[in-house]
Amino acid sequence: MSAQSEPAVASGDRIAQLTRDLAEANEQQAATSKVLEVIGRSDFRLEPVFETVVRQAVRLSHADCGYVYRPDGDVYRIAFILGGTPDYREYMRRHPVPHGPETLVGRVGLERQVVHIPDVLADPIYRWPIGRELGGYRTMLGAPMLVGDRVVGVLTLWRLEVDPFGARTIELMTTLAAQAAIAVQNVELFQQLTRSAEELRALGEISQAVSSTLDLDEVLDTIVAKAAQLSGTEGGSIFEYDESDGCFQLRTCIGTDPSLVAALEATRIHIDETFVGRAATSGEPQQAPDLALEPPDPPARGRHRGHQAISSPVRRTNTSSRFAGRRSPSGARPFARSIPSTDTLVPVRRVRSPAAAASASTSRRRAGGP
Repeated sequence: MSAQSEPAVASGDRIAQLTRDLAEANEQQAATSKVLEVIGRSDFRLEPVFETVVRQAVRLSHADCGYVYRPDGDVYRIAFILGGTPDYREYMRRHPVPHGPETLVGRVGLERQVVHIPDVLADPIYRWPIGRELGGYRTMLGAPMLVGDRVVGVLTLWRLEVDPFGARTIELMTTLAAQAAIAVQNVELFQQLTRSAEELRALGEISQAVSSTLDLDEVLDTIVAKAAQLSGTEGGSIFEYDESDGCFQLRTCIGTDPSLVAALEATRIHIDETFVGRAATSGEPQQAPDLALEPPDPPARGRHRGHQAISSPVRRTNTSSRFAGRRSPSGARPFARSIPSTDTLVPVRRVRSPAAAASASTSRRRAGGP
């Protein structure tokens, strides 16, 4: 080959590379546009968005598998997976990933940035042996789905061979993860608006109850029912504080086993060192991941191991009450919903005095009323 022909060959190679880069950039642009289109018509459902994100990422990166994990308390759970063997997919669905640097998902969540593992067998920190054996992967890439500083998910790809992902793929993953995070944020905002509407309806019903009856028990029943509904609990109660002995006593409850009602009625819960008392003394709602592990709260011991609870103070000038909600182990997750504002009790004290209603309240509870 002559010296004159060498620049022409180099120029041809350069043109070919630019053509490939342009085609790849166009494909990535089309992929991100597809994701945006799905977000726009997903009706606030996340699975179609996650499926589109993962399919586009796997296709354009030539990966063997891709998936999205969502945080759930102390673990990450699979939200969508594409690729891998049936046994691997089933294992991933059944086994959540713990937080921490031992897994790719946990490491991405911890560092809040893209993590690239060229070879998991050579990585000194990676520890997920069963998943790796079932999947057979070697090279992995993960990108966080961030809403502000909060990780709302992790987008992950892997390859069966040791074949590190290139800069363009890493850039694409970052973009797709950001788009998925936008979808999550949209759903969260929609859910917040829905909850706000539910709370407004609940407060309206409480206000209607206050204005339409002189029976305090009826109003308190409405309040505790709506509070339990909005906080996602299976049962709820209102305890009234007696300043003379510093104790709480059951006033009304719903969704509670009769034997527990009898135990609560026979028990006076002191304000000091109890789950009930903490809410009253702090003036803030309190959560109990396991009610049976709370310090001496006699009715809780042995009856609700694994049950969650939320307690919120209700304060007035000379009195203090408390709403408590309870959730079974099957619903184990942090409480996210608020309960109706305790300001709704402002007119309640004008309806009927506690002393005048105590006898009727006790009779109605023993009869199995709410």
